[in-house]
Amino acid sequence: MRYNPTSTEVQAIGEWLNSDPRRSFATWTNDRRKPLLWEADKERYSPSGLVTHIWRQANWQEAWSAVQGPKQWEIPGEGTLVEIAEQLWRQVLIEE
Repeated sequence: MRYNPTSTEVQAIGEWLNSDPRRSFATWTNDRRKPLLWEADKERYSPSGLVTHIWRQANWQEAWSAVQGPKQWEIPGEGTLVEIAEQLWRQVLIEE
């Protein structure tokens, strides 16, 4: 999965992210609480928890107090976690 920061985030932490390409990638695992395994430290996080952790690691002083992490993690060519969940939900409804 790839972290897809907003333009504000790119301005604030883009240089930090780009200095180590692993910082923008995580692997999905089937853990209900912490499904993302961050490439940079091999620790597990929730989607929102990892975004917040990235902000802290990048020392972003003006970071927002809340984040919608599932909207910021994407599988290239397939969509964000939110979009993928919506597609699956529509598929379930069609099959019922």
